[in-house]
Amino acid sequence: MEALVRPYSAVPNQIQDFFRQGSNLNNSVYLSGAKGGFTYYASYSNVAQEGTMDNTSYDRNNFNLKASAKLTDRLSTDFGVNYSILELNTATEGYRPFEGLNAYANAIQAPVNIPYSEIRDYTSPFHDLNGFYGSYSINPYYILNEYKSEGKFNNLLANASVKYNILEGLDLVGRIGLNSVSRNVNESIPRYAYADQLVWGDDFELVSRGGRHNSPGEYSNLEGSNLNIDGSALLNYARNLTSNGRWTMDATVGYNIFNRTTRFVEGETVGGLVVPGWYHLSNSVQLAKSTEESTRYRLYGFYGNLSIGFDNAVFLEYSARNDKSSTLPVDNNSFFYQAIGGSIVMTDLLNMQPNKFLDFLKLRASIGTTGKDAGLYLLESTFLGNSTLQALNSGHSLTFPLNGQSGFTVSDVIGNPGLKPELTTTYEFGADIGFFDSRFNVEYTYYSSDHTDQIVEISLPSSSGFTSTTGNIGKMTNKGHELSLNIKPIDGMVKDLYWDVNLIYSKNTNEVVKISEDTDELTVGGPYTNAAVSIVAKEGYPFGTFKSTTVATTDDGRTIVGADGLPTLTSDEYYFDAYQPDWTASASTSLSYKGIGFNILFDYRKGGSFLSTTKDQLEFNGTATTTLLNDREPFVFPNSVFENEDGTYSPNEVEVTAQDIYAISGTTFGGNSLLVDATYLKLREIGLSYSLPKKLLANSPLTHAKVSLFVHNLKFWLPSENTYADPEINGPGLSGNAAGVETTQIPPSKSYGINLALKF
Repeated sequence: MEALVRPYSAVPNQIQDFFRQGSNLNNSVYLSGAKGGFTYYASYSNVAQEGTMDNTSYDRNNFNLKASAKLTDRLSTDFGVNYSILELNTATEGYRPFEGLNAYANAIQAPVNIPYSEIRDYTSPFHDLNGFYGSYSINPYYILNEYKSEGKFNNLLANASVKYNILEGLDLVGRIGLNSVSRNVNESIPRYAYADQLVWGDDFELVSRGGRHNSPGEYSNLEGSNLNIDGSALLNYARNLTSNGRWTMDATVGYNIFNRTTRFVEGETVGGLVVPGWYHLSNSVQLAKSTEESTRYRLYGFYGNLSIGFDNAVFLEYSARNDKSSTLPVDNNSFFYQAIGGSIVMTDLLNMQPNKFLDFLKLRASIGTTGKDAGLYLLESTFLGNSTLQALNSGHSLTFPLNGQSGFTVSDVIGNPGLKPELTTTYEFGADIGFFDSRFNVEYTYYSSDHTDQIVEISLPSSSGFTSTTGNIGKMTNKGHELSLNIKPIDGMVKDLYWDVNLIYSKNTNEVVKISEDTDELTVGGPYTNAAVSIVAKEGYPFGTFKSTTVATTDDGRTIVGADGLPTLTSDEYYFDAYQPDWTASASTSLSYKGIGFNILFDYRKGGSFLSTTKDQLEFNGTATTTLLNDREPFVFPNSVFENEDGTYSPNEVEVTAQDIYAISGTTFGGNSLLVDATYLKLREIGLSYSLPKKLLANSPLTHAKVSLFVHNLKFWLPSENTYADPEINGPGLSGNAAGVETTQIPPSKSYGINLALKF
């Protein structure tokens, strides 16, 4: 009998070793020129990327052509065409390990003594379907190599415009653009069954462990297309209002129409695969299911803009637009919005002479509204033909046709025929100031936005028989500050030496002011995890606030436990943090000296929280450091009491273990225990470059040559409590307006590269 023996000790860099070394090769070439009023530009680029996970890749070929021509003194035209072909193999994200699709979610289940260099060979008898150690997880390399998620996309972007000068200052312009996307996606899951694990039971009897993963096999193919067409016709008029040119006017009136059509057809097997390894719809155990969907959307509107200028120092601008949308009720599908703003360049208006202190001063202010329509087909409840009646495990879902009988079911989304367009009113003012011969430049903006009738998706309790509906929130506000500094500390002091420093700060305060007369709260996401954490819009709180139960405590802060010695939870739910940050900032600098360049970029986010299902899973399987309670020896929960029948409290003396606490993930400490501080500091980029001096290129066909070295995502600094995930990652498949839920996504990659740019 063969046996696999390994040390019972932690493997250094275990999770890091799960990944492989990825690569990204990017090549491009372009050609441009001009002659006699005709210009052209043509380019080709290719991106070939191997992902950091086995069997993942991304390949893109892109062709681009642009040209313009002045046909007569009055008539000119231009056009552009961009065509790309994309092929990719991806790893599925956003699923839990026992659902079998997410390789990374299965990888982080491994005990810390399992080396990934060993289990990468998923055909080994120690790591295959019979030998793999996991009780409910799957060898992640089996998922990456045997599960398939492949796609091919073709994308055509084209635009053209014609401009005709009717008379001096008056131009007629026509523009049209289209975006056509076709896609073919194949996804497959093999047919397999993990062998039972035998464990010693009572009386030393070998019994089945149970719970091992199996799959009857699945295959699906989706073919779809999207077509967007955008057309505009406008008149532009510009003239001097006075003979000396001090007063100027620019005016525009136009019409715009946008049309989108989509269509897809999907086929998928039902009940599993008859023949393992053959992925074809005819290989379905039951009759394969087909789904077809087509949509149409149209938005059109008239718009105008008027700008008045004085002395190239004072500007006043007014704009207005009225749109009609196909996604709004017929009697309320038109919405009007407008804006007015002005700016004054004080240094020009007052003819201030440049001095060593103040070079430039511009003041600006505006007030305006913007409108927004709804998503597609939200007005009426719909029916689904031959849909799934009941989703069951192992591919044996109940679907129409059932026993030969076709049928329609009501969609689980309730329509809302009373939807109204969103309207946002924004007040804004700011200043742009330059000091010390433009060595120190400041831009500041304060804004206040009132959002009325914001359209959000509302989650419904399962007891209603539906999952969601869509409604308008009465009022929400955003108020904030934006500040940017550009500093050139040694500008002009040293020949050929340039140094730029850029600092950006942003703070936004969000509040849900009013929901409706009937309620002060809406659920916009969840509940998520066993802890039933929801995301809500609650009056007086930021949009997207997390809500859940929490640990019950006495008035003086002692934890109330049950008869089992474990903390009890509150009967009511409480409001916690939201994903929105307190503030964000970035800092970058660039240096150059005689062809040598250096740049670096930092990003910082302060505050906010995200819901981590990775934390949930790691605590459940015991690989999180939080599970090292009392070295996993029995202990009495600290500062805890037991509630007596008469409402008094007695000291708790019941011992518990970490296994007791985390046996059912996320339920012992309440949903707020799964919220993690979303603060981060990230070193986004470092670059070093060298441009060859022109004198070295004088006798060559080259006019420019530059080589660059760069590093992206070099270092992240996270709060000590976050050993789980990147705060910027947001889970796929979140419904509606939900945000801030991390569902075991693949972490971002650190990348090193070299770039060579040649110009002839």
